Amino acid sequence: MTYDERLTLTRQNLSANFNGKTLKNEKMSMINRFEFKAKNETTEDVTIVLFQGSYPDLEEIQRAYPNIDCLALDGDCFVDGTGADAKKVTMKSKTEKTIEHLQKYVDKFKMNLSCLELQSADKRNFQGYLLVGETSPFETKPLVRIPLSDFVSTDQFDANRAVCDFANHPRWKEIILSPVTFVALTICSDSQIDAALSIH
Repeated sequence: MTYDERLTLTRQNLSANFNGKTLKNEKMSMINRFEFKAKNETTEDVTIVLFQGSYPDLEEIQRAYPNIDCLALDGDCFVDGTGADAKKVTMKSKTEKTIEHLQKYVDKFKMNLSCLELQSADKRNFQGYLLVGETSPFETKPLVRIPLSDFVSTDQFDANRAVCDFANHPRWKEIILSPVTFVALTICSDSQIDAALSIH
């Protein structure tokens, strides 16, 4: 028996063409999961840029958005004070790839952020916002404030977790990640979060 078989891999789905017929299974979508943890030792809430879009550095970002404190990276990303009295915000990838590796990957490929999962013993971290926007070299565009509380059910709140399922939320859809996408997250003072990004 002869047949033509062609497998086409995309970021959205896996397609198999048999004799001109295309079969698609959305459950076979390739989803990449990236996990990290962050600890804020300072006495202030700190807003961290996960994806900086077209901005070249933190200085340029803060000109546009003064409430931004630091860029996400593996290690100390924010320091308040000096010497032994210094308080820090530290981040660490929980996978074999670094946070910087994830950022460089998004800079090259257009992808979708379908879900953000947060765990924290401090429930204040579920009352903040995810800041999202599309950057431009010609103007400062306003950021969309996505309330994390929109996603937290009573069971999740009691379990110290939030599952921001953008793909299935009636108001907030999947966030498109690209070289111009800006995403920032606030970590409350004296708290820690464990986070996971589902990207495809």
